[in-house]
Amino acid sequence: MRQMRVCSRVVSHDFHMGAQWPPERIVRVRDKTPYAWTITPDLKEALAQA
Repeated sequence: MRQMRVCSRVVSHDFHMGAQWPPERIVRVRDKTPYAWTITPDLKEALAQA
């Protein structure tokens, strides 16, 4: 499995990643709720340890 690079962007359609990974941005589009994150060095390290 490949690791995500720092500064990669992640978008989820209607699903958040829980309290440990709060989204940077939440947008309401009609009846959908996209969530957006950017992989940071700290987040990458935390994901590698999970």
